[in-house]
Amino acid sequence: MELIPYFLTIVRLQELILVDDNANQTVLVVELDEPEEPRLNILNVNMVGVLYTVKLALFYFRKQHASNNGDPLDQNLILQGSLVGYLDLPGAIQYTSSKWGLRGIMRTLRRSELQHNIRVNYIGPWYVTAWIGLGYVANTLLSRFVQTKIMSETVVQHLHQRNVEFATVEDAGEAALRIISDPKVIGRSFAILPRSLAPRGYQDIDYDDYPDDILLKKLQDAAEAGNYRATVREWNLRADWLLIFSL
Repeated sequence: MELIPYFLTIVRLQELILVDDNANQTVLVVELDEPEEPRLNILNVNMVGVLYTVKLALFYFRKQHASNNGDPLDQNLILQGSLVGYLDLPGAIQYTSSKWGLRGIMRTLRRSELQHNIRVNYIGPWYVTAWIGLGYVANTLLSRFVQTKIMSETVVQHLHQRNVEFATVEDAGEAALRIISDPKVIGRSFAILPRSLAPRGYQDIDYDDYPDDILLKKLQDAAEAGNYRATVREWNLRADWLLIFSL
């Protein structure tokens, strides 16, 4: 908030557009004297809370690896994000920021934690609705929907009216099991999708690694070469198992 006087020297705030995500409406609030301090509840839960959880997981994973005298451990950290980490979602600044942030966590840790026998991956569900407490997923019929903590009934109605299909919790679980069961899956992101888009209900997004002929690939190689925190074990992000996932 200390920056407010500097911003006021550049622009005079005359009106502010607020977006109500639940109602899908835009409300104009005019003639605010000063901007209000933002409520960062979503970031605190979806980003700060995740950072605490990741820190705990890495602490115990590394400890297990250091004390292990038997066969190498296969430890898995799966970050549950959202496809919003790859897509634009107007009006959801904090939510979108948190999911892009989770991608950043995955892309950072996948290069440093393999030396501790920790595989780090990301799953990003599409829209998912579920019965609370029963573990039942509604696929198409709105009459079978019970409001969840994730989306209000108004939002679900809005999506159904626009013929948006839903992914399922079961398929998210299948994707997680596939990651856990295949030690070659390292540093990947998986979309949890409607079966009409992905026969298995999930698919490798294949968007977090750059082709050899573009600038970002050269910059990534340079950044990794100059970073002493990178893993001491060599690995290939674009492994042959991708062909298996595409079958």
